[in-house]
Amino acid sequence: MTMTWDKAMSAASCTTPALPDPPSFNGLTKSGRRIFIRLYNKYLDQVNTLKLKGSSPFVIPVSSCRDVFTKKRVAMWNMAKRDYRGVTNTEWAAWFSKAFEEEPQDLEVIKKRLTTAIRFDTTILDADSLIGKCLTT
Repeated sequence: MTMTWDKAMSAASCTTPALPDPPSFNGLTKSGRRIFIRLYNKYLDQVNTLKLKGSSPFVIPVSSCRDVFTKKRVAMWNMAKRDYRGVTNTEWAAWFSKAFEEEPQDLEVIKKRLTTAIRFDTTILDADSLIGKCLTT
């Protein structure tokens, strides 16, 4: 079997950009989910910039960017489903987006850090004197 190469075909195949690799997720922490979803959104932006008229590169769905063991654990413990195959791509995206929701205990840690880090001198009541003292220290 012989193959003949057309000049137009070889030129087109040489100028085709490579698709970016999708990120993979194999953790369970909120910070890991935040990092993954940011990388996945960056991946989507990169793939969307490659779209030309008449062509549409294949985008790997969120549900395919994890290993099977992580899918099983998350589906069982976080989504209360026995079979990870029954979880839709929309449910996976919603699970990842929950990582951006702040929980009350997270806010309490921030409040404690702010109250210990910021000290205001309330003995000076004049605003100009207060600013002057802040600038000198």
